[in-house]
Amino acid sequence: MDETERLSCDDVRKELNGWASAPRRARLVSKTGQTLLTSVELPQRFRATYKNWFHLIIECNWRSIIVVFASGFIGSWTFFGTLYYLFTVVGYQTSERNCIENVNSFVTAFLFSMESQHTIGYGFR
Repeated sequence: MDETERLSCDDVRKELNGWASAPRRARLVSKTGQTLLTSVELPQRFRATYKNWFHLIIECNWRSIIVVFASGFIGSWTFFGTLYYLFTVVGYQTSERNCIENVNSFVTAFLFSMESQHTIGYGFR
């Protein structure tokens, strides 16, 4: 058997000068640089966005990026502030003591949420 025939045979474990090589894995990128992966059941209009989401974020203007991050922070503070306020209301109805100290309204619950998430410390208002 010729050396090139022995190396090109796919069903036999490949050897080079008597040394066995590791089995080949399927390629993710072709030699020409094309991606060999395909998105399954993804609409055509979302393929470009799904494929390049990082570049989509980078290409946004600063105003959009700041709005997205600020709304994420404010949404998180509001969500947990609402939870803390509900804990205070339910806790006050079941017992005489507040569940969370110095949280008497939604505004103080919102501030408590912001202080807790950013670990800036608790103070008196």
